[in-house]
Amino acid sequence: MQSISIIIAAHNEAQNLQKNLPFILNQQKVDFEVIVVNDRSTDGTKELLASFTNEKLTVLEIKELPLRSTGKKNALTEAIKIAKYENLLFTDADCKPNSEEWAFQMISKLENNDLVLGISQYENNRSFLSEFIQFETLLTAIQYIGFAKIGFPYMGVGRNIAYKKALFLENNGFDSHKEI
Repeated sequence: MQSISIIIAAHNEAQNLQKNLPFILNQQKVDFEVIVVNDRSTDGTKELLASFTNEKLTVLEIKELPLRSTGKKNALTEAIKIAKYENLLFTDADCKPNSEEWAFQMISKLENNDLVLGISQYENNRSFLSEFIQFETLLTAIQYIGFAKIGFPYMGVGRNIAYKKALFLENNGFDSHKEI
């Protein structure tokens, strides 16, 4: 069975974690850990995470931001440092996996690749704004997936991306742009 570390950077995400973390912790067909980085939250995220009793969950607390660093990049870097597995899968606290096999589907594509770009669709609540956001998200996904398919990758969304820890380390992580 393949193994993967699922990483979520969370800043004031108690409500989203309460709703979505159970789905992430319920992945099937893959050996996994979930690392949630509580990045200086003030909304009860720490207390919520303490209420989860799951052996697959590791909570990493960030109390202060290092000089010349942005919160999310620092949080992700700290999580990658403690990740048990070579395969890393990233999502956001406000995202819900589309199935119990989401992690398995992403890791299976990492067998022959160093990086896998996923698509993240928005839930449809039948409002004009929701329809517009879904349309814009679809166009963006077509664009970045299309460019990647022809050998010119230029972006990916952090809410559904997987890559090897070695790739992150070989490229010195976020060092070249950690202040942006």
